[in-house]
Amino acid sequence: MENGSGVEQLIQFWRQFDVHEKNSQIHPEDRRFLLQNDFLLKDHDSFNKRLTFKDFVRDRRHFTPDSSALDFSLTPIPYVGDLRKAEVVILMLNPGLDYTCHYAEDLPTFREDALIPNLYQQGLDEDFPFFCLNPRYCWYGGFTYWERRLRKMILNIVKRKQADSYLDVLQKLSHRIAVMQLVPYASWSFADDPLITPRKGKAKSRGILPSAQYAIEAAQCLNQDSNRTLIVGRRSRWWNVSGDRTICQFFVVIVLEAGCCRSHHLGHPGPTQLLLGHPLLDSAL
Repeated sequence: MENGSGVEQLIQFWRQFDVHEKNSQIHPEDRRFLLQNDFLLKDHDSFNKRLTFKDFVRDRRHFTPDSSALDFSLTPIPYVGDLRKAEVVILMLNPGLDYTCHYAEDLPTFREDALIPNLYQQGLDEDFPFFCLNPRYCWYGGFTYWERRLRKMILNIVKRKQADSYLDVLQKLSHRIAVMQLVPYASWSFADDPLITPRKGKAKSRGILPSAQYAIEAAQCLNQDSNRTLIVGRRSRWWNVSGDRTICQFFVVIVLEAGCCRSHHLGHPGPTQLLLGHPLLDSAL
């Protein structure tokens, strides 16, 4: 498989998804998998209907930050950024869920300008293709998550390179980084390992969530691209890309040590220092 073909197949997989589906936001192949393997009941409300922000703030079951249930009423986010061009790709587990997500979904401009172009990888913002670094969405949970974890690095870049401003570095990084999620559906926490773990001891393996399989194959293709840098932030054994801190001239795979693959992983001095000194980033900053 050619280096870029896995990425293209992942993008085409998501272009088959109808973002204007009025019910739950589940890719049809994922829906079949979930039903066939009894992960969800057919009458499960989050499986069959979308929650508006008004619904969300009144729902006793969904408005709780200790839930590990996947939220299928939100637009899937299998990746963020320009997946075809980003030189640094961070491999994560699944999108986080917070109180801003459903509010964001109810804003037509946010969904039409950010979420849908990102999902289809078409019509991305020219200045901020990584929409989670776009100051226009600084109120959004995705922005606060990534800006906070990259803040020290960005401030150091401003200091070292004497960039025009913090915003200038945000914009440049937005062109150079992307994130891929193993599971594209958001949750407060993740407890659905069976979705990405083939069942053992069966005559026929049920496989894994189709969208996760496409993501893994895309990552493995990127792993062969000497012009890419991969940072495995979560669930390294499932991403299955080779190299434990393996460094080549223009290619690095970082697998963070056990215990560091949590919410603070990007604050770990190893990847931060590597990104600061990486030639692919330094060449543009």
